[in-house]
Amino acid sequence: MKRTLPLLGVTALLLLGIAAPAGAQLPTLPAPTPALTPPLPTPALPPIPTLPTPGAPPTSASVTGTGAGVFPAGAQYGGLTLSGSRFGNGLVINPDGTASGDFQTNLLGTTLLGVRREITVEGLVQTGALNQDGSVTFEGTSSVDLGAGALPLGGVPFRVTMGALGVELMLGATNLPTQTLSVGGVSIIRD
Repeated sequence: MKRTLPLLGVTALLLLGIAAPAGAQLPTLPAPTPALTPPLPTPALPPIPTLPTPGAPPTSASVTGTGAGVFPAGAQYGGLTLSGSRFGNGLVINPDGTASGDFQTNLLGTTLLGVRREITVEGLVQTGALNQDGSVTFEGTSSVDLGAGALPLGGVPFRVTMGALGVELMLGATNLPTQTLSVGGVSIIRD
């Protein structure tokens, strides 16, 4: 009489590195049967969310700020040579990257003829993020009043980065140089 080992026993022996006893008959698996239906397409996987690195800042914050900034020489926007700005903001950045709040700034400058003029930007914040360097970046759409008597431009995208190094503003496709804070400041309260 021949001894046969059950399939589970043989698998366990092979996994443990133990050979089957001499003369033992190893079970065989039946040949796979062809599928009756074609395989379903593999759905695309969503991107893997990045995990925060140890010591990384939390992912939500309240951001408030008011003050004035000074542009470096040569900054220009809307036909003005910019000298500085006054700004104010209040917003909340949520853990999922959405944000809500307001941003307002007056860009101070002079025309080619030396006439002082202000450009008023009023923005509605829609997204935001905390940066590794302790600053915050937020974006949305704004209205831009060039201060020359024309109607304000609506729907102008903006992006602001605020932190210890100052305020950087992008309006539409124009990235203005970083303004150094001359008065006031920014408060970033991380939740």
